[in-house]
Amino acid sequence: MRNTKQYGLVSSWQEHQMLIRAQHTYEKLHSKRKPAYSKRVPAFSLDNAKRRCGDMTRVRRCRYPGCHAMVQLPAHYCKQHYEHEAGYQANRQRWARSHNQQYQHKYNTQTRNRNATKHDQYQFYRSRQWQRLREQALERDHYICQYCGQPNSNTVDHIVPIEYDGALKDSLDNLATICRQCHRLKTDWEHSWYGTGIDNRRKRVAELHDVLSIKYLMNKDNGS
Repeated sequence: MRNTKQYGLVSSWQEHQMLIRAQHTYEKLHSKRKPAYSKRVPAFSLDNAKRRCGDMTRVRRCRYPGCHAMVQLPAHYCKQHYEHEAGYQANRQRWARSHNQQYQHKYNTQTRNRNATKHDQYQFYRSRQWQRLREQALERDHYICQYCGQPNSNTVDHIVPIEYDGALKDSLDNLATICRQCHRLKTDWEHSWYGTGIDNRRKRVAELHDVLSIKYLMNKDNGS
């Protein structure tokens, strides 16, 4: 027999239960008491991220084709293929300079081509002969700075500047691998020793071909 008992405003037990559940849901959603998961999340900050994650080092994959080893920044190659690091850095610097047209135009017009002598030197540095000499010097010195021992050095410098003695510009014995810092110190020393550079007068001094002697003199002038 069907139960005909009345449940307030509803006529069946199922409808009564549905009403109760709807009332509980409404009270839960509109309750002033916040659930446990609604705690305030602190705003993101670099200090909080470092505190939670610790001192995490940034890494990336080795650029050598087929190698999946991870290397720590700022290196681009793993230990197995690290001999390609210096060449890659040189290509990046060459690409950056070639795409900076404003800097390149100013440097070419005001520094490299300021007179006929500097123009000839600039043309020599753009020749294939200089590219071959440069590669031979880098391979001979194993990309190591001959003045301080810095590895991955990719600059080749004339021991006796060609501005002072142009006859030695294509001599491999007059070339040495040098890092950027030593190159800057040596250039300043050449200005004071040989009188090279802009607005300087050429001096009549002995040519120094010994790298160790030049290293001693340029560090002495620098006060180190």
